[in-house]
Amino acid sequence: MAGWLRVACSYLKRIAEGGRWDDYAREKACRMLREMLDQVHRDDPVKSKWRAPMTTKFVIWVEASDLAFGLQVEIDGVPVEVAAWLRKRDDYSHINVAELEAALKGVNLGAKWGLKDITIFTDCATVCGWIKTTLLEERRVKTKGAAELLVKRRLGTLKNMIDEFELKIEVTCMSSMSSKADKLTRVKKEWLK
Repeated sequence: MAGWLRVACSYLKRIAEGGRWDDYAREKACRMLREMLDQVHRDDPVKSKWRAPMTTKFVIWVEASDLAFGLQVEIDGVPVEVAAWLRKRDDYSHINVAELEAALKGVNLGAKWGLKDITIFTDCATVCGWIKTTLLEERRVKTKGAAELLVKRRLGTLKNMIDEFELKIEVTCMSSMSSKADKLTRVKKEWLK
């Protein structure tokens, strides 16, 4: 439940890596660490309910940025798990493919919780359309470009998970400003300079 702190720590680790194991951390990394500690003192992100309500319906907020994937799992409006992963430095996947990857990570997490009724919230209209088309099975997903096979493979994986775990999935598109997972994929703009 560390929220934004997870990506901030991972990014700081990436920045602090020196050429050798005994190199001193760069001044930029030290400054970023001080800023991060100040922010933790002002707003400690490690808070939530520690006992999740038992139900079979839950909501996943998914987000992807150039820097990270993020998702927040809620049961009855209560955040019960937050996850974030830095994208690889050389990950040049289109943002729509990254958002689809975040949605898959969320469904996978839901399957691990053993929950069957999942609502996915994404701010990517394209991903929302791809998933809805896959769920309805009325027609094939239409996509073009270099990532076409990646998209179709991931949607096939999603369909297999739905069938295997007997999941009921809904997907809803909302604005980026409304996304509860958005802050999980960001660090301060000054850090990226």
